[in-house]
Amino acid sequence: MYDLLSILKNNFILCWIDWTAVFTACLFIVAWWQLGKINKTSSADFMLKLKNDLFNDKTTLLIQLIDYNSLKFIIPDNDQIPYFEIVLDFIKDDKIKNEIIRKIGKIRDGSYIVDAFEVDEYLLGHIEDLGILAENKILNVSMIYEEFSWYIETCLGNSQIKDYINHQKKKEGWDIYDKTETIFDKCKRFGEKKSKKKNF
Repeated sequence: MYDLLSILKNNFILCWIDWTAVFTACLFIVAWWQLGKINKTSSADFMLKLKNDLFNDKTTLLIQLIDYNSLKFIIPDNDQIPYFEIVLDFIKDDKIKNEIIRKIGKIRDGSYIVDAFEVDEYLLGHIEDLGILAENKILNVSMIYEEFSWYIETCLGNSQIKDYINHQKKKEGWDIYDKTETIFDKCKRFGEKKSKKKNF
């Protein structure tokens, strides 16, 4: 009788331990699923905020000027602060040129001088943020590629922007805009892989 009670007691304890393990595993799965949902929501929130910050009148005009090769990087004599000058010589289409002149008058109060800090604040700073978010796995490269790759490639593929970044590296240190360059490379590689898959 004692042995039977002992066996039943041990089996009950084993059953209790098994149910505890199952319950713990279920809690872990639910928590993991909830964290995944939170992570997706956070990623979407970051994406929406970055899109709102990036797609405004000032930024859109700067990107358009870069796309038309109309920003010229200037390093003044006497080690003064560098800047960009808007030069519309490369735009051959009069309608596009007149529209950009209208935007410069409206958005920039007619100023054809672009402070380097504006390029930092409205363009390169946001691309640097994308690089940081990708490195910390808050946003994945495919999301960044789909939403921002054209802007990233347009900016970092421009010789004047490259000259500015190189100037800043010499002045401020090698790691300035390193995340910007990293996300540019990652988007480029992602695009190449996507293109190869499409061609198969």
